[in-house]
Amino acid sequence: MKEASPGGNIAVGPGENGADAADFPYGYYLSRVLATIEANWFKPPGGTGMRCRVTCRIDRTGHLLEAGLDEPSAQPAFDRAALRAVYAAAPFPPLPQGYASPTLTLHLEFGP
Repeated sequence: MKEASPGGNIAVGPGENGADAADFPYGYYLSRVLATIEANWFKPPGGTGMRCRVTCRIDRTGHLLEAGLDEPSAQPAFDRAALRAVYAAAPFPPLPQGYASPTLTLHLEFGP
């Protein structure tokens, strides 16, 4: 099951070779991250039905290490808006203390 943002427009999806988030047991953390990204996402006009996928990596302190477009939509403005939302939402809350890895990789699916 995918974790989705409050508005349902952004979801954490599976990644190639498995996603870090697939086994991430801290749903509350994912919910906070997705809500923050969604609050910063302003879909451009004409983005109806568009989808794209962004992968980002967050370090233990909540800083965004990188974000990139994995699967573009048919509209470059939609893709730029999705990337802009991720960058604008950073920094994120620190990773949960019980999470052992130094980073968390999220595969975000932006949709209508």
